[in-house]
Amino acid sequence: MEYTAPTAGLIIAAVLFLIGVLSVNDLAARDFKVTISGKVGPFQRGILVAASVLCLVLSVVGFYLLANRPSGSGQPPPGQTAPVGRQMTIRVSSSLPAEDQEVVQETDVVTVNGARVTLSMDSDRPQTNDVLHFEGEPGELEYKVEITMVSRDGSKQEYSGSGTIYIDNGLSYIVQLSGDDPPQAVLERAAG
Repeated sequence: MEYTAPTAGLIIAAVLFLIGVLSVNDLAARDFKVTISGKVGPFQRGILVAASVLCLVLSVVGFYLLANRPSGSGQPPPGQTAPVGRQMTIRVSSSLPAEDQEVVQETDVVTVNGARVTLSMDSDRPQTNDVLHFEGEPGELEYKVEITMVSRDGSKQEYSGSGTIYIDNGLSYIVQLSGDDPPQAVLERAAG
């Protein structure tokens, strides 16, 4: 269906060319049984031939553009949405701060490209990791991290942070607090 317009242009170009070139007195007109009533002068023939050449050029350009368009371009079929990207999977891990023995529970919420994962740790399970699935392409993506820490006395400390980080399928990332004052929650790529 996408080649319909260039094909119609070729047909129109052929018809205009034949009408412009052939006349009743031409041998080809009798062979093809084409009858033109009235006199077609050289000016009218020139207009028809010029119009046929224009249709031919536009059709060839249309075929060229359709054949050489980038893959994945164009509109999705009706009823389907355009894909956002490929399925990505990354591993996110976190642990209770080893230097702070007062923290007995921590909850980290990590959001990347609209997908969210929650990591929960306590004194019985001081480390955890989970897999985050989302659609996207590898590259610099925005993230957001929210950390809630509960101390032995029941007080809560909340930290948050956001930024961009290079994310690729299958890589591992760590949730940490930066050394800034006040500390910021960050997502960093795990070594190895």
